[in-house]
Amino acid sequence: MSISIREDSLSTELARIRGKPAIQIKRVDDHKPTVLEVELEGGEQFIVRCENVLVFNPELEETTEVTRDRVLAHATILKTLRETYRIPVPTVYHVEPDPGVIGAPWMLLERIPGGKLHFVVSRWSKAVREDNVKLVVQQYASLYAHIFDTPTPETLSSVLSEENQHCHHDPMPAAFDIRLQYDPLESVDPNILRARAYRQETATFLAHRFWAYMHDGFSSAESLESDGWLPDLLPILHKLKVLVPVLIPSVEDYLKPNSSGQGSLLGTKKLYHYDPSVSNIIVDPESAKINGIVDWELTMAVPALLAAVYPEWIRYDGKMTPTSFWSSNLLQLSPEQFEYGKWRELFEDAIGKVSPDYLAALHAGQELRELLDWLRFAGFGRPIDQRMAALDDWITEKAKKYGADLTRVEILHKKDWL
Repeated sequence: MSISIREDSLSTELARIRGKPAIQIKRVDDHKPTVLEVELEGGEQFIVRCENVLVFNPELEETTEVTRDRVLAHATILKTLRETYRIPVPTVYHVEPDPGVIGAPWMLLERIPGGKLHFVVSRWSKAVREDNVKLVVQQYASLYAHIFDTPTPETLSSVLSEENQHCHHDPMPAAFDIRLQYDPLESVDPNILRARAYRQETATFLAHRFWAYMHDGFSSAESLESDGWLPDLLPILHKLKVLVPVLIPSVEDYLKPNSSGQGSLLGTKKLYHYDPSVSNIIVDPESAKINGIVDWELTMAVPALLAAVYPEWIRYDGKMTPTSFWSSNLLQLSPEQFEYGKWRELFEDAIGKVSPDYLAALHAGQELRELLDWLRFAGFGRPIDQRMAALDDWITEKAKKYGADLTRVEILHKKDWL
């Protein structure tokens, strides 16, 4: 469904803000959010990004407040990334949180020149494709390592506050949390207690993700089950949740300091770009330079071992994985075999030169991130019976490896937790 944008009102606002009339307004995305390309008299081009209020209704105060907060938060993130992190994101020229002006809250953004990564790669000749992709991977590693290593500035403290980190409709019940168990300490050791607390933060963060994907929302496993879709998904995700405590690194791993010797590496939280997809990476077709990275709306603060990830477009190796249904089509670098191990090695080499901490977190969280990918994408892709079987096999393999008991997993619904 497209949102109701009044283009005549938008034209009036653009003329007021920029001093020139709009000669063209073109919708490029009718999903959530709506994105429009705008050209003003004289040739200046901009992006207008509108938040997803389907129809503005002044009586829906709660919905209006949420969307206002979202556009303001997104603008704050973009400005901070550009000014503090020096990341090439669009310049924010104007923010309008009031949906009554054009029909939705909106931002006027710089239109970054270049093309979307997957589009550009598909048009590079074989003679230059591999060398150019290497340049892209190296730049990507450098940019995201810099984000990982930069302390979160105060300007993002409210945006990244705990209550803003979990995409819930309803609060997660305390009983749904994943509580880690320990033997009593013979003597009080503050470092061990601190490491245990860090591990629990990781487990609770993941519990919130499970709550959202299993029980809370129109596309949750429980909703799909009630609609007659994927009746086996909810039981499988219950078993997947049981694996969380055994896949979280040990207390000893959480005691290890970062590369500067200043505190626990795995105990920190890092700024995380939730959607660094190929369509959000803008590349110059001639030089292979990353001109910009867009769509930071869902940026959050996450445990370090979940913030350090391989690019989604080099995760697939030709077998059934959480992301194989779509990542195999993102960048066809090796169309016959999809053997992307060499690209992951290149990424690790590039990231290790810039940020040893990112590389350490990448290795420490590999299985836990794969679990999170299965949680996010278990119900996507076809044939669905093969995906469910592959996920069940993955769960069984990890349970056997780590000694997790799957024989007594209760299958509960939202009403049971509440």
